[in-house]
Amino acid sequence: MLTCIVLGSVAFLLTWFVYDGYLRLLVLAVRYRRPVDWRSDGPAVESVTIFITAHNEAETIEARVRNALEACRGAPEAEVLVVSDGSTDETERIVRSIDDSRVRFHQTSGNVGKTAAQNEGMELVRGEVVVFTDADSSFAEGFLDVVTEGFRDPRVGLVDCQVRFDQGDGSIGENQSRYWRFEQSVRRQESDLGILAVASGAGLSIRRSLIRPMREDVGEDCLLPLQVVEQGFLVRHMSNALVVDRMPASTQGELRARSRMTARNIRGTLSHPRLLNPLGRPGVAMGLWSHKLLRWLSPLWLTLLIGSGAAIAGMVAGW
Repeated sequence: MLTCIVLGSVAFLLTWFVYDGYLRLLVLAVRYRRPVDWRSDGPAVESVTIFITAHNEAETIEARVRNALEACRGAPEAEVLVVSDGSTDETERIVRSIDDSRVRFHQTSGNVGKTAAQNEGMELVRGEVVVFTDADSSFAEGFLDVVTEGFRDPRVGLVDCQVRFDQGDGSIGENQSRYWRFEQSVRRQESDLGILAVASGAGLSIRRSLIRPMREDVGEDCLLPLQVVEQGFLVRHMSNALVVDRMPASTQGELRARSRMTARNIRGTLSHPRLLNPLGRPGVAMGLWSHKLLRWLSPLWLTLLIGSGAAIAGMVAGW
């Protein structure tokens, strides 16, 4: 019974820490430690590429490209690059029909996968800053102005956006939004402490000079922040850089998407062991372990907690 009590207690503490204690710890750290003093005296961004990766997105791609063009209005040199990952529908025809010299299109040789398509498309990028986004996301008004202002701090290598979900009329959106309110509270605190190492793929903006070829079995939203931090730059979360994202159509689709994302992100995070070493950069390491790895393992802690409780209840009932 003692073993069950110990295991259950550890599982409970880890679950509490991941979903409550860590955020409380961050809030205290920001309050009692001097937060990052973000600067705006650096050189202005001269050119931007909005990079949209698409696979069979005929239903949404025209609206997405036009939204991106609207975001470019009044910006410095800007372009919208659509990389189609082997689309077999009308995606290419629709993009090429948009009569705007700022829109460029590239079709991969086949369905190579999102990250592989992004690696291929990077050879075509012209902008000093690259904004990676999805075909089913949209930028709120002023998004690009906020992002480029964030890069006026020369220490900033990547700007993370604020995500708001199009909830429709289902509970999935409501629950996801509740989770993301918590998630983005964590990101704001980590950003203020200079230890943020995660970003949202719906609107991830990065200096082109910091991008390295990405392993194809991991997403850009996991790898690029790690690349930036490893090179000594900061990831900055900007709450007023708003992106609206679309929810999966079903609970089953949401579970599949999150399972794939978690598996890919675990692989990607473990591929940067130096950042996980608390003897190297303790703040970043604490953030990665607490914000990412321990949270991804929370189903294990919950299973252990429930199993320990059931075992203890069975032992007590048998007395």
